[in-house]
Amino acid sequence: MKKITIIAFALLVAIGAQAQEAPKKAHNGKGDGIEARAKKSVDWINEQVKLSTEQYTKVYNVQVESYKKLVAIKKDTSLAKADAKVKARAVKKAAVEQVKALLTPEQFTTLSAKLKEKHDMKKDKKREKKGVGSGVEKDIEDELLN
Repeated sequence: MKKITIIAFALLVAIGAQAQEAPKKAHNGKGDGIEARAKKSVDWINEQVKLSTEQYTKVYNVQVESYKKLVAIKKDTSLAKADAKVKARAVKKAAVEQVKALLTPEQFTTLSAKLKEKHDMKKDKKREKKGVGSGVEKDIEDELLN
């Protein structure tokens, strides 16, 4: 009887502990994940090149629209993986061109250098983790570097 009581108590404690875990950030489907991601991205860009208020707003809007399109591509199950990748790359390239048009040449040069530096650090970390060099995913940063 004592064993059953101890097991029941342990089970209740485990269930209680599990119920109190902090919920993971869930994407509620209303787009708040997209806005947060865009804000984080634009804040980083702003730290690097000091955007004007107008530039910040416009770059933010470009990022939000880009992320919305990327999410839609990802959710589109009718697309083959290769086709989705091509579409995503086109969306990213268009976003880069829009952002480039909003920045001064000096800002774009500075941003490109910072992105290359960030990209190289990521690449080095990945190599350290895996040992030998591995393929690098294309993303907006890669597009900016081209």
